[in-house]
Amino acid sequence: MNDLLKVLIVDDEADARNALRVILAEFNQVQIIGDTENLTEALKLIGTQKPDIVFLDIEMPEKKRTRICPRNF
Repeated sequence: MNDLLKVLIVDDEADARNALRVILAEFNQVQIIGDTENLTEALKLIGTQKPDIVFLDIEMPEKKRTRICPRNF
């Protein structure tokens, strides 16, 4: 049984993604399965990697960010 939480980081700012990676590295229960700077790639990764948690920047330049939240994956 795998008790790790699979995490995806979605942010258009590389520094923010890196900072979150550093913070999450402190937790042994977390496995970062990827990060991306855009929502199109985020949707692909969500579909293929099935993360338990998605850290999603709410101020992304793309307007369709709210379409990610209501979907069932």
